[in-house]
Amino acid sequence: MIIHIHGMAPSMSDPFYEWREAYAGLIGCELRVVAWMPITADTPDVVTNLGAAAFVFSGAVMIAPAEGSDVFLTWAWKPRVYGYHLAVSQQVDWQAGCLDRIRCRFDGPWEGVQGARLIDVRLFQAPSMEGGLKTAAIRHTVAGENGDVFFWIGCGDAGGVGDHDDLWVGVNVEPANLADLVEVLVLTDQAKT
Repeated sequence: MIIHIHGMAPSMSDPFYEWREAYAGLIGCELRVVAWMPITADTPDVVTNLGAAAFVFSGAVMIAPAEGSDVFLTWAWKPRVYGYHLAVSQQVDWQAGCLDRIRCRFDGPWEGVQGARLIDVRLFQAPSMEGGLKTAAIRHTVAGENGDVFFWIGCGDAGGVGDHDDLWVGVNVEPANLADLVEVLVLTDQAKT
């Protein structure tokens, strides 16, 4: 695995340490499952949008490798520091049973994601309300039988990713505000060809 951190040498004190640790076991691995975990009120909309290339919902996303630990992505809130931002965890911090679990589809625009090998992860920050930057989204690239596919998971709404308490997910489509985002971390699988 090659790790690039723009402007900073990797260390325990770097602000992206938790991201590097969370994805260390995923880079180069086959993705067994990518699942949407909406709050119950959003489940009907997620089911309706399963065939869409991009959609928004409240909840979390689970990325599970064929071997190793699952990673959960969701939004978090830190007042007077970040506002809403994308957060990573090895477990979902909500009470068990309060989120539904829906696998991304095996057909349509998402069909190339599950079963493919994760070869590239790019972490992006977005301007906050206070003018600073905060973690907003991750762009994942996977290599499968039919070539490379990329998918985004980020805090967002229909207008893109940023300071929101919902998640924007998209496959082979960029967020509307891509020009406003700053790439801050790249994790790459050395074995990709």
